[in-house]
This record gives sequence, C-alpha cells and structure tokens, in this order.
Amino acid sequence: QLLSVARRKAPQVTTVDLGRIVSTIIELTAPSARKRSVALVFDCDEALPTVHADGDRIQQVVLNLLSNALRATREGGTIRVTLSLAPADPSAAQHQAPCAMLVVEDDEVVLRLVARQL
Repeated sequence: QLLSVARRKAPQVTTVDLGRIVSTIIELTAPSARKRSVALVFDCDEALPTVHADGDRIQQVVLNLLSNALRATREGGTIRVTLSLAPADPSAAQHQAPCAMLVVEDDEVVLRLVARQL
C-alpha cells in the first residue's frame, strides 16, 4: 500500500479531505512506529473544510514527513501530528482565504506546513 502512495502520476486536482488523507498515512506508518515503540498522536480540527488539491501529492508529502520523523525519533519517543486551521495573518488583506496547517513534531523537531487558500 505504501508503494501505491509513492508512485508518480500526473497531477489530479480534486476535492479532498485533508483529515482523511493524514489519518490514512498515519495508519500506514503505524506498524513501523510500533516496531520502534514510537507513539503516533494525531489531532485533527473537525472544522477543516475540504480543499481542492492533488490528494496523491498531499499523501506523498505527509508520508515523507512521517517517514523522516520516524527515522529521527528515538525508540520509545512520540510523534505528534496536528492538522488545523492556521491562525489568520493580521498583516494580510481583509478577505484572506482560510489556510490549513499541518504540524509534525517529534521529540526534537517541529515541522510546520501551511497550505494557503483553502
């Protein structure tokens, strides 16, 4: 199943549920985490709207982030994944489109990705 996520294809933009994508990748990486006694914690904001994106590419990005975090996390550590609406940018225009924020934290590093214009 991991191989099907990793295959390259032409971009296909559709309406996707980011929470479902991230949850699926966490489920796929859970066996590797269990082998190393690494806890995977996922917190997803239920208020996230669906987005127009290439779901396969989003899956690949999330898989890469979690794979890197697993390699960097010591045995017995914790990886926290948070998917939420990003805070509004006070310097942005009045009608700023909502943004999603994916945060991947291992015991030592925090990676934040912000997707603009949901």
